[in-house]
Amino acid sequence: IANAEASQRDAFMLDISSHGKAARPWPQMTTGERDSIPVTPDDEGAAVWLTDQHRLSTYNGTAWS
Repeated sequence: IANAEASQRDAFMLDISSHGKAARPWPQMTTGERDSIPVTPDDEGAAVWLTDQHRLSTYNGTAWS
């Protein structure tokens, strides 16, 4: 992990590089746990991994997809 000052990619705030390992960048939870998050329109772009549906869920400012 490198911060933007040390990164070769100046457009990124966070740069994670790996050769042979995966990453889990999103919180993992069930749909019920996601639905209990108190989101507002300002939270547009929030994302979580739904463990009960095996997929990424994003918030568009109005609803979760």
